[in-house]
Amino acid sequence: MKKIVNYTLISLVTIALIDGCARRSSGLSRACQPGMYCYKNINFGPSKGRAFEQGVRDGCRTREGSFTKDYSRSQNSAYQEGWQLGMSRCKQQLPNEGTIQDEINSRKRAEYQIQQLKLQQSAQQEDEVNIVDAILESERNRDTQDFEY
Repeated sequence: MKKIVNYTLISLVTIALIDGCARRSSGLSRACQPGMYCYKNINFGPSKGRAFEQGVRDGCRTREGSFTKDYSRSQNSAYQEGWQLGMSRCKQQLPNEGTIQDEINSRKRAEYQIQQLKLQQSAQQEDEVNIVDAILESERNRDTQDFEY
């Protein structure tokens, strides 16, 4: 039983670390530098003109649930590339997502889950002790009943 709890704790910690690394490498924490195009705190790389930038914005809106595509520009390779990047990199963000507060909340959730696992483990240990006590008690009662004959 302890092995399962240990593996679960290790898994939760690993997931939290991977999530933190993924957020840092996803462009959310990198500042937009001159010559780069950033939209919604996401760095889309070097700007390739207005058509590219409009494609990114339209792709992001589409990814967020409001289909947007300028079909007159969709033949333009820069617009199409921007639209594809917007679709692949943008997502519907929660109000605190990608912020320090989001990271704090994520850590609190992980700590809460670990605490719950510890409580479950201690409850199971108590149950095991109670079962052993009940078995020993029933054995004692049976032994005393045998002697009463």
